[in-house]
Amino acid sequence: MGRAGPGVAGGSWRRGRGLVKGAGPGEGGAGPGERGAGPGEVVSLVPPPGPGPLLRPRRDAGPAAGSRGRGGDGETDGRGPVGGAGVRLCRAPPALAMAFQRDYMRRHHLPQIYEALLCGLLIKCPEDPLKFLEERIKNLIEFGFDATLWDRHTDSSANPKFKRLSENLLEQLFGTDDGQLMTPELYKRAHNFHTGNVKRLFFGAWKEYWLTKKREEKLENEKIALSAKHYSLRLLRSVVLKWNACVKGRKQRIIEASRKLQKVFKHEKLSKIMRVWHKETQCSKKAREFKRLEKIVMENHLKDDDNEGSEKPEVATHKHLSSARDRMAQLPERAVVQIFKYLNIVDLASCAQVNRFWMLMTQVNAVWSIIDFSSVKDIIHDKVVVNILRKWRPSVVRLNLRGCSSLQWPSFKCIGECKNLQELNVSECQGLNDESMRLISEGCQGLLYLNLSYTDITNGTLRLLSRSFPHLQYLSLAFCRRFTDNGLRYLASGRGCSRLSYLDLSGCVQALAGNCQQITSLILSGTPALTDVAFQALSECKLVKLRVGGNNWITDVSFKVIQKYWPNISHIHVADCQRITDSGLKAISTLRKLHVLNLSYCTRISDTGVKQFLDGHSSPKIRELNLTHCNRISDASLFKISQRCQNLNYLSLRYCDQLTDSGIEILGHLSSLFSIDLSGTTISDSGLAALGQHGKIKQLTVSECKNITDLGIQVFCENTTALDYLDVSYCLQLSCEMVKNVSIYCHKLTALNIAGCPRVTDIGLQFLSENCHYLHTLDVSGCIHLSDKTIKALWKGCKGLRIFKMLYCRHISKAAASKLSTRVLQQEYNTEDPPLWLGYDSEGNPLFPSTPPKARKLQKPLPESRAPSDHRKKSL
Repeated sequence: MGRAGPGVAGGSWRRGRGLVKGAGPGEGGAGPGERGAGPGEVVSLVPPPGPGPLLRPRRDAGPAAGSRGRGGDGETDGRGPVGGAGVRLCRAPPALAMAFQRDYMRRHHLPQIYEALLCGLLIKCPEDPLKFLEERIKNLIEFGFDATLWDRHTDSSANPKFKRLSENLLEQLFGTDDGQLMTPELYKRAHNFHTGNVKRLFFGAWKEYWLTKKREEKLENEKIALSAKHYSLRLLRSVVLKWNACVKGRKQRIIEASRKLQKVFKHEKLSKIMRVWHKETQCSKKAREFKRLEKIVMENHLKDDDNEGSEKPEVATHKHLSSARDRMAQLPERAVVQIFKYLNIVDLASCAQVNRFWMLMTQVNAVWSIIDFSSVKDIIHDKVVVNILRKWRPSVVRLNLRGCSSLQWPSFKCIGECKNLQELNVSECQGLNDESMRLISEGCQGLLYLNLSYTDITNGTLRLLSRSFPHLQYLSLAFCRRFTDNGLRYLASGRGCSRLSYLDLSGCVQALAGNCQQITSLILSGTPALTDVAFQALSECKLVKLRVGGNNWITDVSFKVIQKYWPNISHIHVADCQRITDSGLKAISTLRKLHVLNLSYCTRISDTGVKQFLDGHSSPKIRELNLTHCNRISDASLFKISQRCQNLNYLSLRYCDQLTDSGIEILGHLSSLFSIDLSGTTISDSGLAALGQHGKIKQLTVSECKNITDLGIQVFCENTTALDYLDVSYCLQLSCEMVKNVSIYCHKLTALNIAGCPRVTDIGLQFLSENCHYLHTLDVSGCIHLSDKTIKALWKGCKGLRIFKMLYCRHISKAAASKLSTRVLQQEYNTEDPPLWLGYDSEGNPLFPSTPPKARKLQKPLPESRAPSDHRKKSL
């Protein structure tokens, strides 16, 4: 192209496929006189780099260097300005020149024209590109640039799908990419394109991930299903194996059990056969024994030679003593000394006269460690006591002077010389006073036990006790009425009596030991003026055992004090306290350590109170329960007792009129019960038979039970062979058959009371003497048909008999009674006619057929060793 064409027509160029409006004539081209670039010359529109003035376009030498173009008017040779339309020489800053150039190119749409031409050139690739360009430029001049597209100069069939040259490239080539060509539409399209690419990328990755995960899950599920199937098979196999083993074991156990059952059955069968055989043999043995005893009794009954019978025991006694003397010498010294300790002063004096060996044994110090003068209190005097104590004073540990009223100050002075004395009983010693106690206190500093009951001591003695006996633990001041509260306060003062644990104030209505906080046992019997205030004053003490009797002022408030201040109390005796009610029993129901409860003659106690008490914490531990003369209790209380008191050992229900056989039968299930008192109740043979079912009862009292017969006693004794105490006194229906059955079944019997049984004869006592060789206590008072034959039988068979009562026995001679008194320790005897209150005359005929006998005047309480109590009294 040798010269420039005319200027570009005015118009607009649309980007992409838009239209370009050309410039008018005279714009963007060379003027008529302007000289164009020759062939081989390139016109540079780019200003030179660096600062400098803006110059007009210059011609660079091409391959034909040195050639000059031809131009119009005003043309120069390059060394001077060239005149032309639209071009002027000026100097401007580089940035302004650059902006001008860009504006010029946009205004004349040069990038669009070049794009269209270059695209056509590149697509058609003509052999003569210059000619092709010339034709296309002419075409542009001819038709204009309003509808010009970038693919105008190409065939539609050869148009590519995308543009050959990008707009950005052209903008960079022509320097027009100043950021003003970007439009929101392009940004949106670019964003949508980028977002689509990102979505496609992520969707593909997500799809691949989920397909992989599904394949893995499917594979894992297949493995889990296979594992579950395998586990089920193994579990089923183990279950089948266990079931098989269980079945085999069960079959084996069944076989073993059947074999054991057969063995047990055979054993039980043999045992039953043996029991039947044993029972038959026992029956036959008893029949033979009966015949033998009857033969012996009849022979003794037919003998009339009393003198010969009375001489035989003496001969036997002589032989027995001679053999005993020989055996005594063969015993060890310790055993002989232990035997001699149980003898009194008179017996020791007698033993010293037997032989030399016995005399030496009576001179051993250990024999005189315990001296008891109470057994010879009627004949003892100061001289004897002084001689004995002065000789054996280093050895004396326990000394009993109870009832020795003739002793005076010389004896008490000698007592003070016994430095090792620990226990002293001077009760009922009328000569004892404050001065005598001063003499005793001078030497007996280690005294532990002191009994001053029934003496004339005053506050001075109590002051002396607190100073002289620091180790005193037991003190009895019963019925000492000459001291006051001030005297008792001395016991809590100073160093003395700080260890006192037992205090007996029976009958001392004037005193109260509230300051002795170490007291654990307290007896207040015979104090009718005592009130609830007394118990509140004793609240600081640590009582464990309490005995109160014969008081009509004590109420339920005292029981509340007991429950509040003495939670560890174990023994409560409140006999004959008429104002105690069911509320009091409810108050002490929370005591956890209560073992003994005596509510005898508390007539206001009913079933409600007993139930409330037994529902508490004490019932499982209660061992002794006394409800004598509690007339309001019935079988409901017995049912509660059998249900809750599983450790009950002693139960007294004397004169509880509302009890029946049904309630007594319930008590037969108490396996721990071994002592029961049902005197004065309506019990019959059926109730007595049910009571002896478990066979563990050792002590039974059914005195004044009018419905008891020989058959009931027989059935009871058949089941209870361990019976050792039996009281059937004043049961008028009993006869010799009862005594026979007792003697046959209960060989271990030690105490028997058949007083007031007029139908008992000598034959029954002869059976008793033949079988019960351990008999220790016997009461036959009122048995009017007994004679000297009973005494002879007892002399021969019951050699251990020590207590014997035979009141109102007219047929027993005084000589026989005197003979037996040489062996027994305690004997009561008279030949008077039976009193009317016994209910029968001297021949045994009933006086009051419709009224049961109430022989309570003759009835004595159980001995101390038999009757349960809250403490064991020490006796020297």
